[in-house]
Amino acid sequence: MNAFHAIAQRPRTVTWGSIAGLLFAFCSASPEAWCTEARIEPPKPARISMQVDAIHGVEVRDPYRWMEDTASAEFLAWAEAQQRYTNLVLGPVDGAMRLREVMGNTLQSAPTLGDVIPTTGTVLITRWLPEGQALSARDDGADTERTVITSATLAAAGRGTRIRKVSPSWDGRYAAITSTGRGDNGPEVSVIDLATGKLLVDHITDLLTTTSGTRYQVAWLPDSSGFVYPRLSSTAMSGPSAERYARGQQVLHRIGHPASNDRAVFGHGVDANISTDIDDLPSAVVMAPSSPWIIARLARVKRDTAELWGAKISEVITGNATWRRLSDDGHGSPAVRGDQLYALTHQGADKGRIVALDLASEDATWTTTVPERHGVIRSFVLAGEAIYFTELRDGRDWLVRTDADGAGFTDIPVPLSGSLRLTAPTLRKDGIWLEAANWIDAGGWWRVAPDAQVAISAKISAGGSMPATDDLLVEQLMLPAADGAAIPVSIVRSRTGALDGTSPLLLEAYGSFGKIQAPEFNPFVALWVREGGSFAYAHVRGGGELGDAWHRAALRETKSVTTTDLLDVAKGLVERGYTVPAKTILLGT
Repeated sequence: MNAFHAIAQRPRTVTWGSIAGLLFAFCSASPEAWCTEARIEPPKPARISMQVDAIHGVEVRDPYRWMEDTASAEFLAWAEAQQRYTNLVLGPVDGAMRLREVMGNTLQSAPTLGDVIPTTGTVLITRWLPEGQALSARDDGADTERTVITSATLAAAGRGTRIRKVSPSWDGRYAAITSTGRGDNGPEVSVIDLATGKLLVDHITDLLTTTSGTRYQVAWLPDSSGFVYPRLSSTAMSGPSAERYARGQQVLHRIGHPASNDRAVFGHGVDANISTDIDDLPSAVVMAPSSPWIIARLARVKRDTAELWGAKISEVITGNATWRRLSDDGHGSPAVRGDQLYALTHQGADKGRIVALDLASEDATWTTTVPERHGVIRSFVLAGEAIYFTELRDGRDWLVRTDADGAGFTDIPVPLSGSLRLTAPTLRKDGIWLEAANWIDAGGWWRVAPDAQVAISAKISAGGSMPATDDLLVEQLMLPAADGAAIPVSIVRSRTGALDGTSPLLLEAYGSFGKIQAPEFNPFVALWVREGGSFAYAHVRGGGELGDAWHRAALRETKSVTTTDLLDVAKGLVERGYTVPAKTILLGT
C-alpha cells in the first residue's frame, strides 16, 4: 500500500505530516528560542467545557468534548490557528528548506499503486499520479494499462475529488466508484461503464460511511443489475451531530433508476422482527454470483458485538424477505459460496478459526473448516474450490491454501516478507491476487494461479522510484512488560548505526479494537531513518497481533495496560541503546 493510500485510509499509520514536523524540530537547535526572538504569539488555549461521564463506574472528565464536532465553526477556527502557528514556528528553522526539498522528492518518487481489483476479462488498478488519482485497467493478454477514469473527471462532473473505493459488477461491465470531497466530506457513489469510462446517470449522495465497517462498501447483485449500499437517515445532517450516523439502512439501487427510487432492505426500521437501537450499524452486505443468499452484518454498537443475518436475494428484491439471524457472537469477514457461508471467528479460538454454515438448513450449526493454528488468522478469500488465508506468525504474514472442506494445508511462498492483502472474490478462474509489502519495501501485487505453489506470475508494479533499502535494517524484538508479558516490537533503523543512544526514536502504537498492525509500507519511515532517526512500532495489548486474549487484556477496565505497555517498550528500547528518554517521541491515535 503506497503512502498516499495509507494516509487516506488508515489514520493510525505514521503520516508524512507528523514525521515532517519531527524532522523540522530535530533540525532546529531551539525553535522555542526562535519564537521568543521573533515574538510569535501562540494561539489562545482551546476553550474548556467540562463533560463528565460515568464509564464502568469510573468518573471520566473530558474538557474538550466539544472538539468532537469537527465540522463546527469553532473547531475549524481553532484548527486553522494551530496550523498557522505551526507554519510560523517550523518554517524558518535551520534545515527546513533542505527538508522540504527532500520530502518533496520523496513524494515524487513514492509508489503510485493503490488497489488491484480483478474482474471479468480485466484487472482494475488505482494509481496516485502527479496530476491526481486514476483508475486504469489491464485487459487480459495486454502488457500495458489503459486509463478508465480520473479523479479530475469526477470532480469536473461534480462527483467528488478523491476516489475512495472501486467496486466492479460481477459481469465486468460497470464499476461503482465511491468518492469524497476534501477529507471524508460528502461521500457519494457514481457508476461508470468500464469499457468507455463514461459516467452513468446513477448517482448517490447520502452514503453512510464510518470507520466501523461501513467504509465505502457497495455490494453488487449476482446478475449485476444493481447493488446494495449503506445510506444515511433522512435526518442525519439536520439532526444532532451525535446522531449523524444513527438509524442507518442498507438500500437497494437498480442501475438506470434515480436514487429516489432506492428502497431500504435492511437496518433501522426495515423489519419489525429485527429490533434495532438508533446507533446500531448495518455495516456490510455480502453476495456472490454462485449463491442465492444475501448476508448482512449488524453491528450492535453499545454491546460491542455484531450479528450476521441472512435472506434469499430473490425475496429481498421483491420486498418480502424473511431475515434469519445466523450468528450473534461476532463472526467476521463473511463470504458466501452456494449455500455455504464462511466466516472468521475467535469464539473458542484465541488466534481465530474459519467456520462454515449450511444456509439451506435452518437447523444447521457452525462447523470448523480451518481450525486454530500457530499464528493469528487475519483474512481469507474463497477462490474456486479452495480457501486462501493469511496467518500472522513472528511478525509477518504467511499465505496458506486449503481445500473448501479444510483438507490439507499448504504454505505458499510469497515474493516479499511482510504484510499480505488478498483480493475480494470475483468470477475469474485463474487464481487470486495478493499484495505483499513491508515497512521499507512497497512490493506490489502478484497473481497466484490455482495450481501454483508460489506467487510468481503477472506482477503489477508498485511504481515510483524509491531508493534501494540496503542501508536499512528491520528487526523484530520481544520486550518485557512490567507484569512479565512479552510485547512484540517492530524496528526500522540504519544498518550501520550504533546502539549508543544517540538516535531519536519515533515510537508508534495503536492497541485498540483488536486491530492488527502488520508491516505496512510508508516511504517517510525510511526518510526518517536516513535523516538519523529510528522507528519502532509497539504491538501493545489491546491490539490483536497475538490473538483475542491479547486484545481483551487491555479492554475497558484494563485499558490502561495499553499505555503501560507502551511505556515499558520505551524503557526497554532505551535500556538496549536505541535511544534516550529525551529523544523518544510517542505517536498514536
